[in-house]
Amino acid sequence: MLDELSQNLLCALSQAMPSDGFNVVEESELSETGLSGEELFRAMSELEAQGLLEVRYAEGGAYCLRLLPASRGYIERERRSDDEARKKEKLCFLFSMLGAFVGGLLSGGLVLAISLLV
Repeated sequence: MLDELSQNLLCALSQAMPSDGFNVVEESELSETGLSGEELFRAMSELEAQGLLEVRYAEGGAYCLRLLPASRGYIERERRSDDEARKKEKLCFLFSMLGAFVGGLLSGGLVLAISLLV
């Protein structure tokens, strides 16, 4: 399992690298991850150790990288799990609203019934 910074880096790399082969990526292209210098290199090393990224060279803020097939699968699984979480949140919200509506109707009906009996 990757930490959040490595996941962000992996997503940013997948967007910055148009082809499946080796690509040269500048450090400035990865500024959205919030990583720079040593932190960026450490995160890349972790991705490489996990078998998700291959680093050919890293010199002066330029990185020659290749995303391995496992990284594409990892990104797709993360996207699917995010989509499933959003669906669950929407469903939970819907049922909460429905429960509140039904509860309001029942309590209103109960008040009406009591007022008619008294």
